[in-house]
Amino acid sequence: MSFLLAALCAAGAGGGGSDVTLSHLATVDLDSTADAANPEYIGTNPSAVAWDGTDLYVAGFNNGGAAGDTGIVKISDALGGMPNYGTAFGVRTTNALRGFSGLDLAGGTLASAFDNGGSDPRGIEAYDTAGSLLWSKEGRGGSGVGIDPGFGGADSGVAWTTFGSGRRALQDSATGADIYTGADGMVIFTSEGTFWRDMDFDDATGDVYLREGNNVIYWSRTGGNSTGSSVLLFDQDPDADFVAGQNIAYCNVGGDFVVLYNDRSDTAGGQSAAGALQAIGGSGPLNLIVDGVTLDDGNGFYDFAYDAGSGTLALLDFANRDAHLFSVSFGSSGPNGDTCADAVAAVNGGNPFDTTGLTDSGFHDGSCLSRNGFTDIWFTYTPTASGLYTVDTCGADIDTVLRVLEGPDCSTLTCLAGNDDACATTAGNNFASSVDVTLSAGSSYYIHIEGWGSSDIGAGTLTITPPPTGDT
Repeated sequence: MSFLLAALCAAGAGGGGSDVTLSHLATVDLDSTADAANPEYIGTNPSAVAWDGTDLYVAGFNNGGAAGDTGIVKISDALGGMPNYGTAFGVRTTNALRGFSGLDLAGGTLASAFDNGGSDPRGIEAYDTAGSLLWSKEGRGGSGVGIDPGFGGADSGVAWTTFGSGRRALQDSATGADIYTGADGMVIFTSEGTFWRDMDFDDATGDVYLREGNNVIYWSRTGGNSTGSSVLLFDQDPDADFVAGQNIAYCNVGGDFVVLYNDRSDTAGGQSAAGALQAIGGSGPLNLIVDGVTLDDGNGFYDFAYDAGSGTLALLDFANRDAHLFSVSFGSSGPNGDTCADAVAAVNGGNPFDTTGLTDSGFHDGSCLSRNGFTDIWFTYTPTASGLYTVDTCGADIDTVLRVLEGPDCSTLTCLAGNDDACATTAGNNFASSVDVTLSAGSSYYIHIEGWGSSDIGAGTLTITPPPTGDT
């Protein structure tokens, strides 16, 4: 990942701090848009969103077992506390488990992509902001849509692609006329495949960010109809090609960038928003913080729309029929434990941890424990009393491997104690870890916790129990 992101930075992308924070501004309830008796009905679930800092545009999906209508609705004054739901437009009969795959908005043009299971006369369309149709283009709009800013003033328009194509097609925003087609458009193909799901552009450079299956791909731009190099930002293996609802947004936040996407490898319910919603910056994966609202579990299907003018984001939740509005900011909350140098300071008692979004730091020491794990987290600890300490991960959600090491810094570590299996996890097996180790007051120690296997990523608590008072 570090090599790939280095290539991205070299291509001209920036990056902010280690955290990106979404601060809640408002939530728009979209339940009424799923009631066929209402004029704002757009289908059983919302599937695509566009946002200009004031008004929302939401398109729908038919998640039922028979054909039904889907459409688009404008919701005015979304931040004002009393959103105004318009009458649905662009309504059409839609097969079961089909609907809109994308919306984008720029320069007074609202572009839409619609997938009815095959090529459709209304696959790609453009409307004005009042919902009046400007033009239609035949195609299968299952791969999202984006307003392409072009490169150096050349070749802007409504961009789209389709399954099996390795190129970006481009329509004139005003007339819908072909500028480039799937035969001569800009190359976006990589070896990952062509199950495209969404696209977004950097308005300043024209660089393009894409979802291919559950992968995240970046292409630098060298001309109006030419790309330079590609970077695989997120590699899902297997690719989850036949799972819809994988989306992306490029956000320029005060001159730095963040790419937001949803990690959706299957359609199961009960997926946490914290697990699905992900962020990448120029320095690598970012810690995504959602502040001011609790996002309900869903099925991992989210869409994003960022308005650079206001610095605000619309986050669409398909399963719960909500559109959450946030301001977006960068920051750094300090060490996150992803490497030894970034170790988190631990205290006596419980120290909650979560290895989601972290990586394998590459540290493997067999001197006190032969088992080497995978994704890990580091703590640093300085005891105030000498004696026998118990250090454990009992009750963790994952199978852990634990080491306690001594050293003044990360370059000179000596393993004092290690353990693989000693106490119960939340699953009730004996796969959490515990050690008893003698520590000296004022000395520096590091505590290293790994997941036993590649799938052992998640939460737990590092508990440090000091010796009883007076026991040295």
